[in-house]
Amino acid sequence: MGIVGKWSVYKGFECVVSKHDTMGHYCGYVGIPKGHPDWGKGYDEVDIVVHGGLTFSEQGDGSKNFPNKEKWYFGFDCAHVGDFIPMTGYRIALGLFDINSHKWSLKEIVEETENMAKQFSERGKNREEK
Repeated sequence: MGIVGKWSVYKGFECVVSKHDTMGHYCGYVGIPKGHPDWGKGYDEVDIVVHGGLTFSEQGDGSKNFPNKEKWYFGFDCAHVGDFIPMTGYRIALGLFDINSHKWSLKEIVEETENMAKQFSERGKNREEK
């Protein structure tokens, strides 16, 4: 994956947008800090509302994409039914070509990733208050 952008929305929450190397679709990731209640959980164990649902969960490994080993990354992708996939020029769904698929803009991916970071921030705050 190629990094398109990295930035921080909230203190301790690293946001990353990348583009898939072969298929060309965008992916968005949020790195949560150690001590967050969702640290170490699988993507199917966390209730976050994001396009297509969470599809990734892994500790930073020191790579170009996930360099911070002190973060646990959650992510989503834009390669679902109805999404435009640059590699094919359109999304193939159920054996049919979907010429009306949605082509995600970088602005939309950034907004969706920041929304995910906000949700993780709130989940951390809500658990700390209990």
